[in-house]
Amino acid sequence: MIKAVDGVSFEIKEGKTLGLVGESGCGKTTVGRTILRLTNPTEGEIIFDGRDITSLNGSELKKLGREMQIIFQNPESSLNPRMKIYDSIAEPLRIHKICNKNSKRRKRGYLS
Repeated sequence: MIKAVDGVSFEIKEGKTLGLVGESGCGKTTVGRTILRLTNPTEGEIIFDGRDITSLNGSELKKLGREMQIIFQNPESSLNPRMKIYDSIAEPLRIHKICNKNSKRRKRGYLS
């Protein structure tokens, strides 16, 4: 059996940020995707806000997406070149119904 990552363990305190760095191919993206449940873990647990999130699915995972994010290391593949930066950043806010496009632009002075 080939393991992409094995024995990963860390704790991130509330309000803190973790930067995961390492050589190309060492498993950084796999760890991030697994924490966010974009990739399902084969074993172990992921404790977030006091609960194991490895068994969540559907609407529970969507709610979790409002509280976590990953920023991939290659911005050329992370950002859509056909979208303005503002729209790329605002898109997850609209998806999770945190605000709609016009209300956010109005608050920032982009719309009168």
